Amino acid sequence: ATDLMKNYLLKVANNNEDVDTDLIKENWENIILNIQDVNRKVRFFRHYIMSSEPVTNSKITQRRVYDRFKEIINEDLADYNLTIEDYIKDMEEKSELYRNINNANIGDDFFTKNQRTIINDHLNNFNAIGALPARTLLLKAFDQTLKKELSVQDLTSILEYIETFSIRRIVGQLATAVNAFSEDNPQLFIKNYFEKNMPSDSEFENNFKERDFRNNDQTKYILDTFEKKHFMKNAAGKSIKERSEVHIEHIAPTNSFTAK
Repeated sequence: ATDLMKNYLLKVANNNEDVDTDLIKENWENIILNIQDVNRKVRFFRHYIMSSEPVTNSKITQRRVYDRFKEIINEDLADYNLTIEDYIKDMEEKSELYRNINNANIGDDFFTKNQRTIINDHLNNFNAIGALPARTLLLKAFDQTLKKELSVQDLTSILEYIETFSIRRIVGQLATAVNAFSEDNPQLFIKNYFEKNMPSDSEFENNFKERDFRNNDQTKYILDTFEKKHFMKNAAGKSIKERSEVHIEHIAPTNSFTAK
């Protein structure tokens, strides 16, 4: 799909003398460079299309991403007074943001050091949980924060909601929550949306007891969270950055759950 999108984009650019084809090529190369470490690169394009203008009101599957991309280029850009150059330039900027979200490495000077620590801790947790669908919502939330349309405090609250919702649902089906950013109070909308759709405490507890947990990052995240919340006197700044490099026994030794 990625190759098809590139070929179609360049075909349209070459056939339009008003389009700067060399600029389009440069932007596209930067996009691919930014997402080179992202597993399944087409995922970025899906998440970008669902989170950016022109608005897409339905979920975009991998099979649908190419067709939707053509619709945007051929029909929708004009409705939003966007040129092809505008669209691909925005995609390039978002690809860099997506890379930082993927790597849990938000280092923009926009945020203070403490804010970056909190934000990146959440992003590391999303990776451990496997909350990949949340990146559609994350792209929109970070974009609006950087544009100062959303406060940093609201952003961190949204990250907390996503983390809680994702671990309760195991896989966070969050695409419809992107509509929150057309509301007057996105943070409140997302909070209410998650509370409405989130499994109750009793449902979560029952499922948790019955679940056969595997020896993976998701399980390590859960044990790490338990230990920090209930067994560390002061968990501030303490976290396991590379869960893949430690064993479960290193995170939560058996005797830690029987300690007085």
